[in-house]
Amino acid sequence: HLFYPVELTGVAETIFPAGFPAPLRKRTMDFARLCGLETLVQDEERAFAANRLLLPVQCEAVRLLLEGGPPSVIDDVSSCTVLPRGQLALMDGVGLDIILASVRNYVGRMREEKAQDYAPLLDGLERLVSGGRLGRKNGSGFLCGGPLPWPPAPPHEDIASLRKRFERLFLDTCLRFVEGKAVERGDMDVILKNVLGSGRALEDVLKP
Repeated sequence: HLFYPVELTGVAETIFPAGFPAPLRKRTMDFARLCGLETLVQDEERAFAANRLLLPVQCEAVRLLLEGGPPSVIDDVSSCTVLPRGQLALMDGVGLDIILASVRNYVGRMREEKAQDYAPLLDGLERLVSGGRLGRKNGSGFLCGGPLPWPPAPPHEDIASLRKRFERLFLDTCLRFVEGKAVERGDMDVILKNVLGSGRALEDVLKP
């Protein structure tokens, strides 16, 4: 699983199923090193953990959109020193249909009560994709292609409060993943620095 653009991130996630032969595991890792890749090693249960880190902030962004929040404002406040790119722009760039398929897969593996937390994200994505809005690749998504199919409304919070909420939500998710062993501490630093572009380690981010 390569993190796009792999030429810049230099990071891949390698997922080994249970019982994968040790010689083949070594050959896989050797090949990744020959390609100049830094590899995050995961098992099937923890697969795509780096992508799942973004689910809470993406869900919050879409929840605010469904309440009528301005897309450009929400995209702006969902970026910070830890997440340099706004989440709506990120999802538009990847493709809303691709994001939707991934979210369905992740949520389908969760307990029902946990899966309910992501209902706004699924709802918003399904409504847009069913209406033919796929993101930047067809010129129609969260930030492009005209007004969204729900009534606009002014945000309930000021910009600074919203930005701080997104930042805290993401950092709490990072800590929960590290403490729950979904991502090793060293791998989390690679994700933050190389994949998400923050250029900072988790310990630096958490300093007051």
